[in-house]
Amino acid sequence: MIESGRVDTSRVPFREPAIAVAVLGTSAAFVLYGVRHPATAVLLGLAMVVFVCALMAPRALVQVGLLSLIAAPEWYPHFAGSESTLLRGHQLLILAAFTPMLLSRGIKGAKVPYPVMAYSAIFIVGLAFSSSVGGLTRSASLFLVIESCFVWTVAQMDWRREDVRPILVTIALAPLMSVIAGWIVMQIDWSTVTSLEYTGARRLQGATIPAYLGALATMGTAASTLLIAVGPRRVGWALAALNFTIVSLTITRGGVIASIIILLPTIARTVSRSRRTTSPQLDLLRSAWFVVVLVGALFLFSSLVESRNERSDGNATSGRSDAWSYFWDEAQVNPIFGRGLNSVVVLGSAAQGLDGDFRQAHNEYLQIFVEGGIVGVVLIIGSIVALIAQRFRSTAPSLRVDLGFLLAATAIYSFTDNTLSLIYLLPFVCIVGLYVAARPWADTTSLAPTRAIGAPS
Repeated sequence: MIESGRVDTSRVPFREPAIAVAVLGTSAAFVLYGVRHPATAVLLGLAMVVFVCALMAPRALVQVGLLSLIAAPEWYPHFAGSESTLLRGHQLLILAAFTPMLLSRGIKGAKVPYPVMAYSAIFIVGLAFSSSVGGLTRSASLFLVIESCFVWTVAQMDWRREDVRPILVTIALAPLMSVIAGWIVMQIDWSTVTSLEYTGARRLQGATIPAYLGALATMGTAASTLLIAVGPRRVGWALAALNFTIVSLTITRGGVIASIIILLPTIARTVSRSRRTTSPQLDLLRSAWFVVVLVGALFLFSSLVESRNERSDGNATSGRSDAWSYFWDEAQVNPIFGRGLNSVVVLGSAAQGLDGDFRQAHNEYLQIFVEGGIVGVVLIIGSIVALIAQRFRSTAPSLRVDLGFLLAATAIYSFTDNTLSLIYLLPFVCIVGLYVAARPWADTTSLAPTRAIGAPS
């Protein structure tokens, strides 16, 4: 914490005066509350102690928060009737797990992230001008704003270089942990590790649902490719093959396409490097092994997709085309300001005649249009592009191609799935931030100390 007589304030958890004031204010509120509710005050005090302890090891708490994405208990039949409560509680716990890290690291770049301003503006404008949907509450819209603002604040977290490998390994292992947890949950008859879709296809879902596991495995693939770049490479290659196999078994078409795009620069770079290394045979063998896994997973994926498409009406989009038409018609009620944030959940739940579960639009651009109208599309997409461009410029030049392919893959994936949902967005913003903090393996291995000119040997 002290180097060369200077204090490194970036390592002091409470370096921002506002944070210290907030903690003191919260403590005072606990004391005042304890006068009338001593038992609750004791529990709150213990929670405060846990929170302060978490500040001492914030990265471990972030890893726990990321691993909690492996399960989605709100989808379990055992908890029918409590879905909303479980979902909100799960989301709040995840956000709470990131709070100590955010406070200790701080943010880099604009003091208020652009998407935070965009979501806040849309919420305020929506209260006055949007065509509200029956059943949509302001609290639901506000919760979505708070969640989105928090996640996009995490996107500007000032990660350190020592955070890179532990967080990447955590994200890359999360899909496997979900499959293992799904097997455990299956043993107690709460859920199954695979799901039988209405199309007749059986999809791997782990401890969550197939679409979520597919999104998580896609981010696991992205984390693995960055791990290959920063090392250890063998671990990165193994995790990349594992995650691509998992996303193929979920039969998530958008996830498979996105994963292939993410892997392209890594495979091309490895093949190119094999011509210049001292062990080209070993590098080519490693590349060939991965290509075999890739092709095998693709063949398996194509056969599973065929079984998923075998429907009487010949619909190969799993009901998405009908859902997109439905949500597009709903957006025409107010194309300028939209129907209100979180309105797609209400509209999707009330829809009649749609195949499958469409509580989301399964097209992020369409969902933004429905909820925020043209104004929302401009503000949200524009603010996200501005923030990502800022992060891209801060990335090491040798890693920008990989990051660019990740961004392109996410933009394409957004046409068929909801990439702004927490299950995909939180690992995504973490990986983008880690790209900024990371240094390629070649750079880190070349930093050996050298003797100064004229120094004694």
